[in-house]
Amino acid sequence: MFLFFRCLVLLMVAVFFGSASAGGDDWYSGYVSRPGLVDILRKPAANRRLINLSGTWQAGKIDEDSSREIQVPGVYESEEVLVLSRTFSLDSSYSELNLTLVALGINDRCRIFLNGEYLQTHTGGHLPFQVYLPEDKLNFFGKNEIAVQVDNKRSARQTIPPRHAPGLPRLYGGIAREIFIVARPALSVSILKTSYNYSPDFESCSLSVKTQVDWQSGATVPAGLRLVIDLVDSSASQVVAKGVSISVLPEGNRTSALSTFTIPQYVSWRPDRPERYQARARLLQGRTVVDQAVADVGFGDLSISGSQFLINGEPTVLHGVDAYLGNQGLDPEQMTAAVKRIKALGADVVRFVGPPPHPHFLDICDRLGLLVFLEIPLSFVPDQYLTDSQFKEKATDYALGMVQAYGGHPCVGAWGIGVDVGSRHDETPAFIDELAGRLKEESDVPVYAVQRFLDPEQICPNVDFVLVDCFGESPGEISKKSASYLHLNKPVVFSVGGLLPQEGQVSAPISGAPHQGSETSVSSLARAAEEHQAYLLDQIFSAKPVEMSAGVFVNSLQDWPTSRPHVRFGRSPDNRLFRSGMRTQAGNKRLAFDVVQGFFAGTKDRRLDLEPAPEQNPALYPLIGIALILIFLFNFHRNRRLHGNLRRIFFYSHGFYSEVREQRKISAGQTFFVCGMSSLILGIILSGIGFHLRTSLVFDSFMNLLLGADALKGGLARLIWSPALSVPLFSILVMSGFGLLVVVLKLATAILGRRLRVGQLFTFTVWAGANFLWLLPVVPIFHRILAQTGWGVLAIILVAGFLGWFGLRLFNAVRITLGLSLPRTGVLVAVMLMLTVGSAALYYHEQVALFDYLPLYWHSFAGP
Repeated sequence: MFLFFRCLVLLMVAVFFGSASAGGDDWYSGYVSRPGLVDILRKPAANRRLINLSGTWQAGKIDEDSSREIQVPGVYESEEVLVLSRTFSLDSSYSELNLTLVALGINDRCRIFLNGEYLQTHTGGHLPFQVYLPEDKLNFFGKNEIAVQVDNKRSARQTIPPRHAPGLPRLYGGIAREIFIVARPALSVSILKTSYNYSPDFESCSLSVKTQVDWQSGATVPAGLRLVIDLVDSSASQVVAKGVSISVLPEGNRTSALSTFTIPQYVSWRPDRPERYQARARLLQGRTVVDQAVADVGFGDLSISGSQFLINGEPTVLHGVDAYLGNQGLDPEQMTAAVKRIKALGADVVRFVGPPPHPHFLDICDRLGLLVFLEIPLSFVPDQYLTDSQFKEKATDYALGMVQAYGGHPCVGAWGIGVDVGSRHDETPAFIDELAGRLKEESDVPVYAVQRFLDPEQICPNVDFVLVDCFGESPGEISKKSASYLHLNKPVVFSVGGLLPQEGQVSAPISGAPHQGSETSVSSLARAAEEHQAYLLDQIFSAKPVEMSAGVFVNSLQDWPTSRPHVRFGRSPDNRLFRSGMRTQAGNKRLAFDVVQGFFAGTKDRRLDLEPAPEQNPALYPLIGIALILIFLFNFHRNRRLHGNLRRIFFYSHGFYSEVREQRKISAGQTFFVCGMSSLILGIILSGIGFHLRTSLVFDSFMNLLLGADALKGGLARLIWSPALSVPLFSILVMSGFGLLVVVLKLATAILGRRLRVGQLFTFTVWAGANFLWLLPVVPIFHRILAQTGWGVLAIILVAGFLGWFGLRLFNAVRITLGLSLPRTGVLVAVMLMLTVGSAALYYHEQVALFDYLPLYWHSFAGP
């Protein structure tokens, strides 16, 4: 028995430390270089120079002396603090210029050093930023070293987003996007902001351009220097509207100006006609151009009237897609192809979920005509974070940085404040309302909130419209949810979609016709899965709430890689790939693309007679359950001692535990029989619950919170899809739980000076769990109760009740066996709980803020 007990303890320890470990592969093994796009970015003016810093860098951990060569841009997956460095050369001609380091995305926090001296800190990965390079710290006659200290470690409470960010892609570390130096003249101009004021009929527009002129300290500002601002066509070959001429007067090191002029006739920017212009600011000395800056201008306006959207004053219903492209290193051709696919779908909006995309992606959207919704990467954030001053400051800085970096694009149609960041705390609505107000102050476009699990009453009143995330929900669930939003006097947009059924959920295509959706040949099961995905979307589009809404988004454009293995794809060879797209990760079209395309065009595609995927009901559960019942009944009737011990443990437990304490022999065979039966019963129940929740996104996110190691979660994902494997493993884990109790009780007896053998402790612990035998009649049908009836919650409550009953029985067993009074037993049990459950819970709370998220998950499972 001692060998058996020791094996259980070792297994328990291995599982615990496996879950607690985050898995630490060396950062270099997962490093991936990305294409550099400096050459296709807007060319600098003739009197500006650009030093491209992409290419070979040296990188190493901050606490190590060794380094390795890497290619920048590039990313690594592990959470490390690295130092990346490279040299660049300058000649004396640069001494008369202003040098600025420009980084388009460094994840997540970074510190910039020039020739060993600290310059600046930046937080907020994927947001472009600039760092001025002081003249006195540069070497104009040789090499200079730029060093970037990159910190990708996620905090449970203080990073944006926090470590636990359900529904968002992984934010990889590294210099993820281009980094270069821009050398500007000693006197230079930049355009800070453009804003528009349209006439009621949209026939004319008042354009305001805010500019800034900078010069080096001590530089001479020549007399007669003028700032001229005008509007030119997209090719800069024709002046559309002449602006004002402002004399530049030397005051300090900079001066700013706000110029406003009326554009009487223009061609508006809209998705079907993306006409663009350029606001041009020039510094002129006589007729000589000292410096100039340009900014794209598009006379397009997405506004709101009541509960509908207006594009340039015309009512419209938005058709869009959700895209998860922020972490993918796409080259220009891939970006252009993605935008063209969205346009071919008939969509006029793309919502980027997670980090903002590459700036060039928005350049393409400007050119091809596609509205863009960008949002702060906050998802499922506990209320106490939104009342913390430091977190609020970081969230505000991120939001304003996003507006500053992307607000100049004509395609930007709205800013989002995140997913489920409403509130159940008195202070939270004030902050969310303030944040939405700040976004409106800095930009003319609307602000929206995404709701999934929170109640409509928790929506910030300062947002202009609401996007209701209904991903994975059935038409009936969407209809029920939509009813709670009818009272809102603002547009309501639905984001819908679903995951592809996996192997075992479908068996064959419903239609016998050749597959018409895919651009490549697919297997029969893959074709069946695509048909069921298309069926779900077809049914959703037929629901009245969707047809009557102000807009519909489909999640998602194409499959995207997640940072962690996903329980939903446990049977897939690659369970990190989130299969919800209308296209595969490679871009191949699925049948759902045609269904959505038909809906957006107003012509539904009825070529296939589709039906829902059948519910999978494994025969293993009833077979094992019935076998357990027969085995128990056989032994119960044939073994009179077993019959007698079971009768005594339930009706005369005091005498039973007294005999165990006095070392009167209880058959080891009977003890192992009860242990095996109880473990198998709970193993089947746990397996059934896992199998039932295998498609739940909330369950998957909760497992991310609990299981730190990818290997452990990946193994769990595969197990719960295979009852033949999960039942025995969960049964062994239950036995390990009995072993853990014995360890704690052995420590308690040693402290109290009681001489009880391991066998005695194991015996009374196992027999205290004999109450689980009463669940035998439920075991064969437990999985069907969860899946096919409305009693699933009651069934889980029943199991929870039996666990509570076991706790009371174990309490009584400890009291009798150790001969303690009721108060002393209570103290002992409290200490035991603190040592076991309390220490593990405290560890998880410190590492992943477990108790911060538990109320949110409870609310999510319970429903709004």
